[in-house]
Amino acid sequence: MTPEIIAGLIESITFNQLISKQQVDERTFDFELQGRSIKWNVRLYFYLTFPFSLPLAQILNEEYIGKMPHVNSKGTLCVEEGDSILVDYHSPSEIIETFLCQTLKTLERSSLRVFKGELYDELEGFIHGADTINSFYRAGSSVEKLVLRIAPSSNLLAPSDINPIALAKSTSDIPCGFSNTQALNKHQLVNIVHIPLSAPVVPSTTSESASRFISELKQQISEENSKILIKLLGQNSKKQRQFFVLVSMPRSSRERSEFICQFKAKAPALHPILTDSTDWQLKFFLLNRHNKEYLLERGGANLSINNKTVAVVGCGSVGSEIAMLIAKSGVGAIKLIDDDLLDADNIYRHSLGGRYLNFSPSVKDRKVRKISKVRALAKEIRVNIPHIHVEACQYSLSAHNVKSVMKGVDIVIVAIGNPSISLLLNRSLKEHQFNNVIYCWNEPDGYGGHSVALNLDQVCLECVLYKKSSPSTSINLVEFGQAISKNLTGCAGVFTPFSYLDSTKTASAAAQQAITFLTSGKMEPKVTSWKGIDKGTLQTTNRFKSMALMEEISLSKNDECICCDSNN
Repeated sequence: MTPEIIAGLIESITFNQLISKQQVDERTFDFELQGRSIKWNVRLYFYLTFPFSLPLAQILNEEYIGKMPHVNSKGTLCVEEGDSILVDYHSPSEIIETFLCQTLKTLERSSLRVFKGELYDELEGFIHGADTINSFYRAGSSVEKLVLRIAPSSNLLAPSDINPIALAKSTSDIPCGFSNTQALNKHQLVNIVHIPLSAPVVPSTTSESASRFISELKQQISEENSKILIKLLGQNSKKQRQFFVLVSMPRSSRERSEFICQFKAKAPALHPILTDSTDWQLKFFLLNRHNKEYLLERGGANLSINNKTVAVVGCGSVGSEIAMLIAKSGVGAIKLIDDDLLDADNIYRHSLGGRYLNFSPSVKDRKVRKISKVRALAKEIRVNIPHIHVEACQYSLSAHNVKSVMKGVDIVIVAIGNPSISLLLNRSLKEHQFNNVIYCWNEPDGYGGHSVALNLDQVCLECVLYKKSSPSTSINLVEFGQAISKNLTGCAGVFTPFSYLDSTKTASAAAQQAITFLTSGKMEPKVTSWKGIDKGTLQTTNRFKSMALMEEISLSKNDECICCDSNN
């Protein structure tokens, strides 16, 4: 929308609380609004995307900045959350009027003393827009010594300036396999302190001197923490032109607001905590949190399963996707078991794609070797998920190694796609009393897929697959005994046709069953099946013909099961 049209819309707006309006520039307008006892001066900036987006609101009453919530240090006002509204762009004048009324309502509410606590809860929002530092630390209520990585400024006019880039309790707390964190090692390491405050203190604004903030900060350091600070800082009480401090403050949610404060002086001085000098310039840095607890909660993962271990047997199309889903659900450790190598045949239906195909010959013998699926998958998980232990087991699970491999595992997910080998593992797992198991597989050619959650002490896979007295109750969707495989290059290239989309459906069902067990501690024997389209190329079972697109069935022990009888 052009500036001329916006100006025309604003000219036509009138309501009781609107005292005056004035155009500042093409897309900026000032308004005076009458509250109950305060006249509010508000500036609106209209984006190029208006009326498909709301304007930006800024309060011009500087005396209220730092005194009320939902207003940052620059006066920017938080009126609405973008995800919570759908703008009716057909009525742009109504959008502006409604937005101004909502702005006034927010200011009136925020100015009441009863809501002052909201300001303290959102102090990080108050300094919104500041430079950021990546933090692998979670602040508690104790003073601690931390390490900060810093890099020289790229500003040639101010070569003495430095940029803080990463914070942690120690260098070992930064996950070395995560993303490109190894690049941090080339930057200088400095020691700083974490100062936990007993009560919140509002950071100073750009137009305010540092004295008020420093004075209030010192007042909110407990006596016990003051002693620890003096001891820590006294060990290295050298005069410097700048100091960095991590400041944390309590929030009503029991979490803590955190930000880095840079103290900068014209001449070398002792640490600001050790002196009464207030001749400091302040700069605040917000934190990009990378600590485990924050990332799990913010990403929708579950912190309660962070001490659990999941074994994924078979890391092909379905198994690799399960591993990714489980890793992002918050589990603490994953054990990947598969002896297969990643091939070009796999890339269109494997979660890794072609990134880990190898085309480089060995220096030793000039041969090009394929990369192990489990090793590539483990690397991919470590790069993407910072706080998880991944063990790559490049061998098959068998009756000979099941006891040692499954030690310490909370749940086993078998995704090998071979029903006969699955039955063999079923016997071995049951024999060694590894009872919590999920078996999952795709039916051929997109006809469907299954995830079978079992407590082998109650029901085993053989109970489910073999129903001699009532074969019509089988969970299968495609009849056994017919040719289901394809080949493009002869017998050496035989494969079962299904797509990556098929695998994601099956993997999603298996991952959900696993998370349900890990969070509840209960494994209810159930099968979750999804049904695809009948292409008319294969004979289907009665279940396929009658079931819905998704179906969940409770399972019970089969009295005819030979496996269960042999283990009794």
